[in-house]
Amino acid sequence: RPSSATMRVLTRMEEASLESLRIVVLRLSSLGDIVLSSSFLRTLENHFPDAEVDFVVREDLAPVAALLPNVRRVVAVSRDAGLPALWSLGSRLAREPYRHVFDLHQSLRSRLLVRGLRRRLRPGFTKQSFPRWLLIHTRHDFYDRFGGARSLRERMLHPLERMNLEPRLSPTQLILTDTL
Repeated sequence: RPSSATMRVLTRMEEASLESLRIVVLRLSSLGDIVLSSSFLRTLENHFPDAEVDFVVREDLAPVAALLPNVRRVVAVSRDAGLPALWSLGSRLAREPYRHVFDLHQSLRSRLLVRGLRRRLRPGFTKQSFPRWLLIHTRHDFYDRFGGARSLRERMLHPLERMNLEPRLSPTQLILTDTL
């Protein structure tokens, strides 16, 4: 047993990791996309069954996010939140002991929120914006040149694939309560 003089002081992040695995998922808007993220959350639960998952969403969609599987806490963002409010919330999120951060929105607002969490951010989700722009403006399908057109649910799993996990596409699910 090491003496107190030789014991290394644990950082706040290390102390938190001894307690529980914390994960934050960001998908700010689009009702259908939030429902589709339930597939990602179920897959996340398969790989991290004891994880505590927080979900960041626009406040008018928070009641739907509360019905998602495996969500411990919903963090609501005001629809009209300006730069100072997003900066403040991003700072509060950065102080949380999250081990993994998944930005499933990839918007300017979500990027502001994860700015202090970059080292814990798991990259890989893409909106396929450029091939979509090419399709709309040139009327030519270039998706094959960019890895093919993948469904949103499949693209949400890409960060898990980049972590060398083997995610499986799960059905979407909302957990309805008796009070609804």
